[in-house]
Amino acid sequence: MDTAFDYTIIDAAATAHEKKPSAIIAILQEIQEHYRYIPREAFPRLAAALGISEARIYSVATFYENFSLEPKGKYVIKVCDGTACHVRKSIPILERLRADLRSRRRRTSCSRWRQCPASAPAASRPSSRSMRKPTPP
Repeated sequence: MDTAFDYTIIDAAATAHEKKPSAIIAILQEIQEHYRYIPREAFPRLAAALGISEARIYSVATFYENFSLEPKGKYVIKVCDGTACHVRKSIPILERLRADLRSRRRRTSCSRWRQCPASAPAASRPSSRSMRKPTPP
């Protein structure tokens, strides 16, 4: 375990939720909001604080799609891959975004999600929570 890791955020999140195991989702959300992902160092610390197993915390963190165990970029671009979007060619849009971003930066944070309006394909950007129809490449 990394001895230089600062556990302040993890401890504060657990304490804010009275160290209740039933608050694990809210606690993980707070941790991810700060770090932009859930660091591996969080699992043993949370397990001890909440009195539950690391495996249980890991299963929650990996079950929900919005949790990430890998660092994400400051901005996340999501491209729908639901049936309507897939049929209307959302994958080429996703691949183009990944290629364009990779050429400019080392880490990309493009991802797929499966909920979108009837105006498929759709994408969302960080400055707007609303989905919009992207311009094809």
